[in-house]
Parts: sequence; C-alpha cells; structure tokens
Amino acid sequence: MDIPVDLVILMDQSGSIRAQNPPDGSADYWTLMVDYVEDLIDRFPSNTGSMRVSIIVYSNKATLVTNLVDPSTAKYQLRYSWKMEYIGGFTNLPDALLMVKDSVLNESNPNNRRDAYDIVLVLADGMANVNVNNVNPFANAIRTSGPTGAYLFEVGIGGETTNSKTYFMSEGLVTREDDLVFVDEFSNLDENVNAAKDLICRYLEACVTVNGCPGPFGPFPPTPTPPPPGKIAYTPRSFKL
Repeated sequence: MDIPVDLVILMDQSGSIRAQNPPDGSADYWTLMVDYVEDLIDRFPSNTGSMRVSIIVYSNKATLVTNLVDPSTAKYQLRYSWKMEYIGGFTNLPDALLMVKDSVLNESNPNNRRDAYDIVLVLADGMANVNVNNVNPFANAIRTSGPTGAYLFEVGIGGETTNSKTYFMSEGLVTREDDLVFVDEFSNLDENVNAAKDLICRYLEACVTVNGCPGPFGPFPPTPTPPPPGKIAYTPRSFKL
C-alpha cells in the first residue's frame, strides 16, 4: 500500500541556536539541525513519489525553503541554500505556523495533495517569544485544515532553561507528551533521528488501520486495535511511503 504523505518541517533559526555553540568552536548547532533534518528525510523512501517535503525556517519571520517537493530536492535546497546562511533573531513560531496554514497546506497551493496525510514537525530549542498567544490557536487551526487536518509533532532540544518535556508541552504546540521528542542537548540530536521517524510511522500505521487517523486529543493507541470480523488483518508496518 502506497501512502501519500506531505511532510512539513519547521526549523527554529533564532539567535539562541548558535548562542549555545561550544566556546572552542568544536560544533555548530545550526549545522547539526540541518544534518538532523537531512538524516530524518533519508529514513523514508525517496523513490516512490509518495512523500513530499516542505521546509520552513523561522526566526524574526518565517521563510519557505521548499514547497512540497520530492525528498531529494528538499535536502539539496536546504543544504546548499541555507546551511551556510544563518539569520538569528527572535523565535517567531506563530509566523511559521501561519505559513503552514495559509500557504503550504492550503488548497490554493498546487503542490498540496488533497489525498495525502499531512504531518507537521517542529524542530526547536525553545518556545516562541513573538506573538506567543497565537501558538496554540494557530496549531489548532492547522489540525483542522484541509479535508482531514494535519498532525503536529515536535522535537524539543534542551538547554539550561529548556531542560524538560514539561517546558515544551507548556507552549501548547502539541497535545500529547508522546508527540514530543525531547533531546537533552544539541550534541545528542543525531541519536534521536529514529525517535522522530517512529512518531510519524506510528501515526501512519494508525491511519491505515480500521480505526483511522487518531485525533489530536485523547489517548494515542500504542498498537492498532485488531480488525473486526470480515476485515483484512492488519500487519504492523505493512504500509510503504
């Protein structure tokens, strides 16, 4: 079974990213974030045509890097257009969410497929500090946009003051703790690529069962419910992208 997936990745490019770089210059945390996104995209099949990827970077404002293109093109544009260009500034997550709702996953976007499962993944090292009261309502608007709505996940990267899941959950971007991958520090990002992939796969697995896609509230089923009599038995990971 081929499953069309439109994946939108929001990347925090605020000043706090590089502000946390090691003093000895041994690592660049913005580059680590780019590497993480590229590695995550690589974990999904890129030759079936089922997945399209949008990438949005945000700091003082949101900027669209790719508009629902094939994974290889998304990786190329991110690395060669943005890896060496770092903006810094504030954390205007609401502007990025608004771009998702009004541009990327909007019916007016010719690259937005009405039959695709829409997934939004936010990669951030902290909460918004611009228009903060708009995070939750804009996220909820994305969840109900389009024919089936989109599902939101987050990868939260910890620091001195952002060192817990509780901190990231308090923003109201995601609705379940299980929808958040918490990475305690930037140096451990590469160890948590599969954690984000597994969140997306678990959601898609639930979508292809008789239960349908989980809503944004209430319990997220850890394993699919067995089908009723007469239905085709479900085998975990029987889907392909």
